Amino acid sequence: ELPVVDISSNNWKGVTIAVMVILAICGAIASSVVLINPDIQTKFSQKTNREKLQLDQVLQGVFSPSAFNGTWISDHELMYRDVSGDLVILDLNTLPLNPQPLVHNQLFRHTYIAKHLIYNIATEETVPLTAPNDKSQTELQFAGWGPKENSSQIVFIAKNTIYYQESALEADPKVIVNSIGDDIYNGIPDWVYEEEVLASSSALWWAPDGSKLCFAQFNDTRVDVMSYPWYGTGIDASNLYTKTI
Repeated sequence: ELPVVDISSNNWKGVTIAVMVILAICGAIASSVVLINPDIQTKFSQKTNREKLQLDQVLQGVFSPSAFNGTWISDHELMYRDVSGDLVILDLNTLPLNPQPLVHNQLFRHTYIAKHLIYNIATEETVPLTAPNDKSQTELQFAGWGPKENSSQIVFIAKNTIYYQESALEADPKVIVNSIGDDIYNGIPDWVYEEEVLASSSALWWAPDGSKLCFAQFNDTRVDVMSYPWYGTGIDASNLYTKTI
């Protein structure tokens, strides 16, 4: 009689040996990687306690990058906004910062009032950007260039009145809309829309070719003024009385 051979038993032994060999090879590779780069072991051993990104942080732009908005105004002068929000001129020949001609007064997070100057690079002349017959050069609430090609069209707002100039050096700007009162904002947002909706210092929108201009008007005449006491920081010990804001 021929001997009976258990083929299935031999196959299981071979598969088991093969799996063990594969596991040993994988373990050797992993050990080599950890030994070569010990930082991997440290990263896996440490627990991550970092805070998760919140939706409010995304919507409010907490982690928005700070873009550099520098502009050359001459062959050796660079104008940009510093960390305090002031416009400054950097002269590359002498390298001092000169914020004196470009001071502005911050109102809220985005809005401000400031006196504006137009600098003609070709003639190196500077002219003030003002409303008609404004000899005192009123501080503007907004000023911005239009998108029309081969043009220097500009729109600016002073005391809630919107002005338009086809050319930046035009002597007589046109009135787009007159001011109705201090509580009606033309082309600029009130505090609520500035902070919660537009996140901008203007409420103006140009047509792509610069042929039309759209603006929003905000009527705050029925908005009540709320006062609340402010106790301060406690630094000034000579004045311990509350203030009404």
